[in-house]
Amino acid sequence: PLYGWGYDDGAMIAKTRAWIDARRKSAPDAPYLASFFSVGTHDPYILPPSWSPVFTKERVRLDSDADWSGRLEIKDRRLLMLESYRFLDHHLGALYEWYLKNEAPRGTLLVLVGDHAPRLGHAGDATSAMHMRYRVPLIIAGLEPNERDVYRRYANRVGALHDIPATIM
Repeated sequence: PLYGWGYDDGAMIAKTRAWIDARRKSAPDAPYLASFFSVGTHDPYILPPSWSPVFTKERVRLDSDADWSGRLEIKDRRLLMLESYRFLDHHLGALYEWYLKNEAPRGTLLVLVGDHAPRLGHAGDATSAMHMRYRVPLIIAGLEPNERDVYRRYANRVGALHDIPATIM
């Protein structure tokens, strides 16, 4: 089922893994680029009913107009945000374990990047809040040690999402 902005992150990761597994069976040596956009870590932080939260028991549900704004206090929204990160972290951990076993030995790169950090009741001024929102990590797993050494000098450089294809090429 759809939740908030789309399918939950666990379902998206499972679908991506299934696509890669099927592609490997049909064309074992063919290169591929697979990507998915994680939507569960975006407001309104709707989690599947099967997930057992630890930070809050609050749940957001969309009304008949697909509206969720103003339903929870800011404190509860922060806790839901943390819970959505916990949910994504759980599924990313499983993806990473699968990657290490199945794709890393093939030389496949796993690239993780965020489009922005959340802004939920940030206390700073607008300039610092916006600056904070766009300092997000770019993680590339699967580089050879010599590649890591070469690219380590680029750590902390400012970039944008449109830089990623050239970076991984």
